[in-house]
Amino acid sequence: MKKWFRKDAAAEQLIKQDFYQMPNSSSNFSDFRFLTFEQKGDTVTVNYNLMTYSHGEIDYIQGPDKFVIKGNTIETLHRNIWKDIK
Repeated sequence: MKKWFRKDAAAEQLIKQDFYQMPNSSSNFSDFRFLTFEQKGDTVTVNYNLMTYSHGEIDYIQGPDKFVIKGNTIETLHRNIWKDIK
């Protein structure tokens, strides 16, 4: 992650928490309803529907998110998931 997503706040946050994700029996968790990847040239599009659950409240975050591969790094063009992480 550090190698490919340099200076990416969302990647840094995942690394800090050692990639821990709450189990779906917790009072807060998330779960992908679907997740697909499509690559055209150097651009990768990630389509998804992510259900988030927090103390009985359900919400959904949807893609697409877009990334561009530049050499040995991946840069974010647009991201809905973790977009509030700066």
